[in-house]
Amino acid sequence: MELELLPQLKSSSLSRLTTYDLQLKFMHLILYSKPECHLCEGLQEKLAQILATHQELSLEVRDIALQDDWWQAYQYEVPVLFLCSDDGRSLLLPRPSPRATVGQIQQMLQKYVNHHEAK
Repeated sequence: MELELLPQLKSSSLSRLTTYDLQLKFMHLILYSKPECHLCEGLQEKLAQILATHQELSLEVRDIALQDDWWQAYQYEVPVLFLCSDDGRSLLLPRPSPRATVGQIQQMLQKYVNHHEAK
C-alpha cells in the first residue's frame, strides 16, 4: 500500500523560530496521530513551523484509525514520531513535552539527526 504525503502545514500563528538551525540531508518525519488528539495537533503545528523553514524535511501524518495495525501499536501512545532517512533507516523519537517550544523540538530533531547519521 502506498501512502500519500501530506502537504506541509501552514499555521496562521507562526511564531518566529529560534536561530538554532538544522543541518541535515533530506529527512522524512512520520507522525502517527488520531482524530481529536490535542497532543497530536499541538506537535503537528510545531513541526509545521519547523518545516516552513527547512525544505530538507518532510512530514507525513498517519491517522492510526485508518489501519488496524497502526491502531493496535499506537492507540495509547500517540503522538508517535519517527525520523526516516533517505536510505530507509528509521528512528523512533521520544515524545516531546506538550510545553516544548518550537526551538526545543528543533534542537531535539538536530540531536537525533546527528545520532541517526552517525550510525
